[in-house]
Amino acid sequence: MLKPIKLFPLKPITVRGSVDRIRAHKLVESVSDERGCDQGIWAYLKPGWRFEDTHIVHEDTITQVLARLKEAEPCACMDCRKARPDHQSRKEHS
Repeated sequence: MLKPIKLFPLKPITVRGSVDRIRAHKLVESVSDERGCDQGIWAYLKPGWRFEDTHIVHEDTITQVLARLKEAEPCACMDCRKARPDHQSRKEHS
């Protein structure tokens, strides 16, 4: 009789082009990897940062996202100002 083979849990494979490189970026709050359904990678920026006219970097590849993150700029829109920790402390003291 053959012995069953354990298939799960699988260990994640860490490769050089891993989405974890985007998740670890200092400007990124969260990442949605939708390459499996041809929607690319979405990197949602932390409050206080913007890329072009949005708070999201959306590209097809990890390399492209990382390159675009270098182009992110500080943002002082109302949403970003409200999300800053110092805004909350000023609001509590009012």
